[in-house]
Amino acid sequence: MAVTGVKDYTSTYGTVGTSSTKGSSGLSSEAKDYLNDLRQRYSDVNISVADFRNTKQMESFMMGCSGSNNIIIPSNIIEQMAKDPAAAAKYEKVIADAPQAGKEIVEGCEAKGLKVLACGTRIDQNGKVTYWAVASKTGENPGTAYKEKIEELIEEIRAKKKEEKLKEKKAAEKELMEQPIKVSLSKEGYAKLYDKNRKDLEEYASQQDKAQAIIEEWKEQVAKIKNSNKASDYYSYLSDNFDCVKNGDVAISGAYLRKCANDPEEAKKLEENLSLFKDLYKQGYESAKRNAAGLGGKLVSYSESWSIDSKGNITMIGQTTVTSDTGAKSQKELEEELEERRKEKKEEAKKAEKVKERKAEEKEQMERLQNNPLQ
Repeated sequence: MAVTGVKDYTSTYGTVGTSSTKGSSGLSSEAKDYLNDLRQRYSDVNISVADFRNTKQMESFMMGCSGSNNIIIPSNIIEQMAKDPAAAAKYEKVIADAPQAGKEIVEGCEAKGLKVLACGTRIDQNGKVTYWAVASKTGENPGTAYKEKIEELIEEIRAKKKEEKLKEKKAAEKELMEQPIKVSLSKEGYAKLYDKNRKDLEEYASQQDKAQAIIEEWKEQVAKIKNSNKASDYYSYLSDNFDCVKNGDVAISGAYLRKCANDPEEAKKLEENLSLFKDLYKQGYESAKRNAAGLGGKLVSYSESWSIDSKGNITMIGQTTVTSDTGAKSQKELEEELEERRKEKKEEAKKAEKVKERKAEEKEQMERLQNNPLQ
């Protein structure tokens, strides 16, 4: 732990300038920009960049500081923070905590009768976080003994912080344990996880009723995942054995798949229907072909698809394209055209019938005149 104990160190080691340490001037442009941003965002913290070559240099640097909101960071850590968001988040938390750490150091020193001249936090080149203080006690020889006292004090503060973090971690773990368990795993992974933790959970359930609820929810989720995977396996089986499923000609409801995966009778009915797809498709094609010919056209394309709902009901959807002497037309257009032709033929038939009737009347009249010339 880097700690400076008394003000007399100033005369012993002197003040270290920028020539003795590698400060922000040795940083890359990216790191300099990042450092400037840090200083703006954490304006209540005195952020120094320094690379110490020995302990005396470090202690002299600290003797030149003032106040309690100090933090010393080496250039390699600043470079790392500038490039790595995870490292930035980790060490920025230390920077944000620096004022509180300084406050605790001051309070601890004052409780032992020491006057703090400067204190703060330090991150070393390996990323280790330590705390330091420069203090004195009026009326007594400010020798090494006080340095040792401060070291002991800071160790106490550090141990206290470590204990608080451990308590927070345990509290978070307990809270997590009491929350409903919601994870997404494969069937095999979930089963292994459940088997591994079952005994611990069952033991916990004997102490708290809430754990039993967690176990029941876990079992329910395991069952759902198993059913979901079972349905997925069954669909793979259908895809391997029926081209209509593999090619996407048949869409099957997920709920109906799960039902078939767990009900052999329902699965048998589904597979029987799927086995008919090819023949029914052929029949539909031939029927469409005949209809096109009957409409005076030619079948260009035909497609048919099935949709099977959650109850196993099948909806068949067919699409056809036919051509006539006027080009490609849909079946509806050809039917309308044929109906128009039928109407025209009916009109022509009616006209022909009237002409025929008129000629018959004229013939009958001529015959009457011939038979009765005096009339």
